[in-house]
Amino acid sequence: MATPEESLSVLREKASHEALEMFNGNQDDADRWWNNPVLGLGHKTPVECMETREGIDRVRTLIARLEHGILI
Repeated sequence: MATPEESLSVLREKASHEALEMFNGNQDDADRWWNNPVLGLGHKTPVECMETREGIDRVRTLIARLEHGILI
C-alpha cells in the first residue's frame, strides 16, 4: 500500500503530465505556466498548490477545465 506521500507524488506526476499535454508537449510553455500566478488558482502559481492533495486536485481540475474551454 502506498504511503500518503507516495500517493501525493503520483498525483503530482499526473498533474505534470496533464499540464505538458495541455501545452502540446512544449516543456517551456508548461514550465512558464507552472511558475506564474493563475487566476483560476486564486492568483497562486500551480507550483504553490502542489503541496497538498486539495491543491493538486485544484490544479488538475483547472487543467481539465482549460482543455475543455471552460474558463470560469
